[in-house]
Amino acid sequence: TGAEMPDPESRGARPQPATTETELDDLPPTIRRELRSRQPSSRSPWTTAAWAAVSLPLILLLALQSVHHERARLSQFPEARPLIDLVCRAVPCPRTTVEARAPEAFRMEGRSVISHPEVSNALMVTADLINGGEIAQPPPVVELRFTDVNGRTVAMRRFSPEEYGMGETPLTPGQQIYLRLELVDPGRRAIAYEFAFL
Repeated sequence: TGAEMPDPESRGARPQPATTETELDDLPPTIRRELRSRQPSSRSPWTTAAWAAVSLPLILLLALQSVHHERARLSQFPEARPLIDLVCRAVPCPRTTVEARAPEAFRMEGRSVISHPEVSNALMVTADLINGGEIAQPPPVVELRFTDVNGRTVAMRRFSPEEYGMGETPLTPGQQIYLRLELVDPGRRAIAYEFAFL
């Protein structure tokens, strides 16, 4: 035979959990600690504001350190240079990076643009890239732009130093490297081309 559960009303009223500090103080220490641990913590607006005031400078500092550490690589992209200039005004940067760059000092010699001998609908560009500046500096991003009979751009491609095999190795003054670039043929509308260094 199974035992029957006593009627709820006959078991007496279940004690309600203590919610005030006075009621908590009347309980045994073990129960008091457990009940207090279950109560939701209330964080004041001042505490939240204080955490934000501490966290925001740390986040900005981390971002600043990241940009400073990666400045040489990021400086290859024109869009990133204003940010790097701002960082280098706050934290001095070696001359091997932003302030040492003078992409306008580079020049091309022996330029040649021909149909690719092995790939259809493609072009092969060869040239000598020379650092004509007075300082050693990272290789530039090479921009090749094709224009039509009216001088309008019909195609444009940028080659990073990694794409033409240089990486971040600085070019000393007067140093010359051989470039071989491959790209899709822009078609018959392209009748002229020009290089730019970024």
